[in-house]
Amino acid sequence: MTNLWLNYKYALLILLFLVISCNTRPATEQSIPLTKTPILHPTQTLLPTLSPTQVSKIVTDLYMNNGGCELPCFVGIVPGHTSIQDVYSRFSQIGYFEDQTRVVDTYQHIAFATKIPPNGFVSSRNDGRWGFSMRVKNDTVVGFVTGATDIEKFSAPSLSKFLSYFGQPEELRIRVIESQLIDENPDYEIVLYYPSKGIFIRWRGGVKSVLSKTEKGMTVLACPQTLPTYSDQVSGLYPPSFYLFSPDKTLPFDKIINTHLSEDPSGSYQSPSIIDLQKFYIMYLDTTTQECFPLSYTW
Repeated sequence: MTNLWLNYKYALLILLFLVISCNTRPATEQSIPLTKTPILHPTQTLLPTLSPTQVSKIVTDLYMNNGGCELPCFVGIVPGHTSIQDVYSRFSQIGYFEDQTRVVDTYQHIAFATKIPPNGFVSSRNDGRWGFSMRVKNDTVVGFVTGATDIEKFSAPSLSKFLSYFGQPEELRIRVIESQLIDENPDYEIVLYYPSKGIFIRWRGGVKSVLSKTEKGMTVLACPQTLPTYSDQVSGLYPPSFYLFSPDKTLPFDKIINTHLSEDPSGSYQSPSIIDLQKFYIMYLDTTTQECFPLSYTW
């Protein structure tokens, strides 16, 4: 009887222990309150909104002093050295960027324009805004396309001013473009190329007369001292524009045309003789000259 009572007693103790154990939860991950640490993502610093007056002042200062540097450096951006990210951070307050890269382009084409037309100078854009187009390779700006009037030194561009500022072109290239209309004179294009200075200047003007024409080519008379203006664009003419790049005296002209500007160099531009180049330089260095120049072009 005693043993039976002891067994019964032990059974009650064991049952009581199990009940208590079931109601006491161990300290697990589910029972401990979790303190979550937020993952901090880098955020873009919000720039203050500038008034039109402030934007105009910044752009005017850039225009007047070119960011404190000399061409081919442009508004403080040095081709071949300045990163596109640096350009974004410096200019995003005053304008916007647009990727205009095409399938045929070797380099990325990034255009910039101000949000509003600034006051005080003539813009090369139809909407009056100030801007430029960049060529980007491996996140580095390698060149710019911009209108001559977007550079303060050439706000009133002239051929004599180009020649006096940069000197005799290392290369002079010409092209004659026949008109699709009967009895209409062709147009001409001239490029002043200074590879050792990182300068490429081009414009398209109207020919005064055709001196001779054969199946193999023609000779025209052009007066390049009279540069086309922006109002002439309705006639298919183009005022002077710059392509600025990292100076390299060994850089071939065709590489600028084909790789940097994504144009076809085959048979497009031709070089006059050294004698004609020197004659061209001396003639149009003179601000008073009224003489026109014969341009010969072969097919």
